[in-house]
Amino acid sequence: SIQINMKNYVLLAVCLMTVFSCKEEKKNTLSSNVIEIHLSKDEIPEIAADSIFSEVEYIPLETTENNLINEVSKVIKTGSKIYIFDGKSDCIWIFDKSGKYLQTFMKQGGGPDEYTEITDFQINGEYIYVLAPVNKAIMVYNSDFAKTDQIKLPEYYQNFALTEKYIYLYSGFNSKHLKNILVIDRSGKESEVLYADFPEQQKGVMFDGFHLVADGEDCYATYGYKYDVYKLFPDHDEVFLDLEFDKNAIFPEHLQNASHKDRDTYRYQLDFMNWPIFEVENFFITNKYAFTSFVYSLRVYTVLYSLETKEAKIGTIAWNYSNKFIAVQTGSKLLPYDRECVYQSVPAEDIVTIMNKKPEYKAALPSTLYDLKEEDNPVLAVYRLK
Repeated sequence: SIQINMKNYVLLAVCLMTVFSCKEEKKNTLSSNVIEIHLSKDEIPEIAADSIFSEVEYIPLETTENNLINEVSKVIKTGSKIYIFDGKSDCIWIFDKSGKYLQTFMKQGGGPDEYTEITDFQINGEYIYVLAPVNKAIMVYNSDFAKTDQIKLPEYYQNFALTEKYIYLYSGFNSKHLKNILVIDRSGKESEVLYADFPEQQKGVMFDGFHLVADGEDCYATYGYKYDVYKLFPDHDEVFLDLEFDKNAIFPEHLQNASHKDRDTYRYQLDFMNWPIFEVENFFITNKYAFTSFVYSLRVYTVLYSLETKEAKIGTIAWNYSNKFIAVQTGSKLLPYDRECVYQSVPAEDIVTIMNKKPEYKAALPSTLYDLKEEDNPVLAVYRLK
């Protein structure tokens, strides 16, 4: 009987070791930044704009015959310049920090120094890096727009991010290897690394937007079909923000790895106000916060995670029309401008309309907007974080 008990103890010890080792392994692969999100269509949580922003600056982008912007797809501010990627025109408009038009970067064509289309860009010092997926390349141009380098890619990639040592690329569910992330060592000493698997049935469906962001030597990603934010490493990813939604707000578990078609079939059977959250998106980091957003019940929710306190605010941004925080596009997402500010791109037509209909709103806006015409280029509303 003693032997039997000893065997039982040994078995129990092994089981306990297995359980604890599994838990420890989970901690090593997942961040402890867990955010519980409880949503209700009846009670909409709000984040007061004046609780997170100290001031707003409106930058009207100068309009000329040579720079009619079709779409503000992405903005990068470096020093005294604002670079605006126009995804519909496959070019980059360049303005000074006051919005005065400077020049246009466009190299679209069939020549050796040209691209067919671009889906993303980065600024690295005086160099412009553009992702040309049809050409299967990242093309590098200097401040005179002369091509200085080209990084060949093995297949189509949708977004990319640069750190000092690595280039991270996101396939947008197009990789023949069924892996969403490609990492290239910029020194050329190490081979390329692929990871972030996805199932065959999800291949070929791209999600709009930009899914990679670099922050110094760190890189982060959001993936379509996923409800977390991931931190990327040269050979793997880990969950950085673990967003725990109520089950009734997301797709059922059996559909979370399903095809885009199957998920659409499921949600089209529901009232559109009850559609599940499709993904989290637009992740970026400022000096104090990590931002991401998602859409639920036709509303854009912002997740504002404090890097200092490790606490999160979740809600729709509540714009107070009685003060300077006037948001004429209340449904638009906040996007990164620099380390201290975020922005919204506002059509000139919307600002003209609101000034004509609401004199009290016009009084809260700067006089630099009073001469706007409906057909003018958009205005950047830049909000400084407290």
